[in-house]
Amino acid sequence: MNGIQRLYIHTDYIVKGEAQDKVGELIETLKNLWQKNEVFLIKFTYDSASLYHRLTCIVYPICIRYIRRALYLSAYGQIKIIERKKNITYKNYRLDRISKLEIIDWNSLEVPDKLRTELSIYQQEKYSLEYIINNSAKALGADFYQPIATMLLRFSRDFHELYIENTLRHETFKLVDINNSKSLDKLFTELKLDVLERQKLQTKINLFLEDAYYQLNYRVNDNDVIMRLRAWGANVEVLYPQNLRDRMIKDISDNYAVYQ
Repeated sequence: MNGIQRLYIHTDYIVKGEAQDKVGELIETLKNLWQKNEVFLIKFTYDSASLYHRLTCIVYPICIRYIRRALYLSAYGQIKIIERKKNITYKNYRLDRISKLEIIDWNSLEVPDKLRTELSIYQQEKYSLEYIINNSAKALGADFYQPIATMLLRFSRDFHELYIENTLRHETFKLVDINNSKSLDKLFTELKLDVLERQKLQTKINLFLEDAYYQLNYRVNDNDVIMRLRAWGANVEVLYPQNLRDRMIKDISDNYAVYQ
C-alpha cells in the first residue's frame, strides 16, 4: 500500500537450483500435451525414495499438484520395479525425480492391455482431477489411492482450546461427544471394536474426561499423516488403531534414543 509491500506469502518449496529448471521444462512439456485434448501415455524413469529403487513407469498423467513442499504428477498406470511384479495403480510422482520422459504409442507392446482398456472406458469419470479432489476429501493424506482407516485422538484440554478448537481441519476431523453414550457406542460399533478394545478406550476416556477427543479418516501408509501427528507432539495421543499407535510409540522411542 502506498508503494510499500504489506503482504508476503511464503510457501515452502524444497527443490533447488537446476532441478527447478528441469521441473519447469517438464511442466511445459505436459502442458503442451494436455492442450491437444487427447488421451496419451508417457514413459519415464523415476527415482523412488520410499522404495529405494529406480522405476520404469508407463502412465496416463492426470494433473500436477503441490504437496509435501514440492510439485508432483498424479497419474495412473504401470509401475515396473526391477525384478519385481508390475503394478497398475495411481501414484504421485515428484517432478524433480522424473527423467527420460517420452510419449509412448498407444498401441505399443509395452502398454499393458489392462491399462489401455481401463483408460478407454473410464478416463473421463475416474482418471481426472475431479476424481482426485473427491477422493482427497474422504481422508487426510496426499496419497488419495491408499486405503482409508479411522483414527481416534485425544488432545489435552489446553492445547485443544488454543490450537484445535475453531480451526479449519480436514472435513472428516470431528469432535467425539464422550458424554453421549449412544453416540460413543455407535462409533465403537462402526470401528468394529471387540469388547476388550472398547473397555480399554473407555478406561482411557474415564481417566481424562476434561480432554478433547476426535475421530479422523486417514490414508494408511501416507507419510503426511505421520508428519502431522509428529507435529502435534505430546499434545496428542493416538488411541486407535493399535498399529498406528504402535508406529507413533516406535517413532518417539527412536527419536528419544538419538538424544541419549
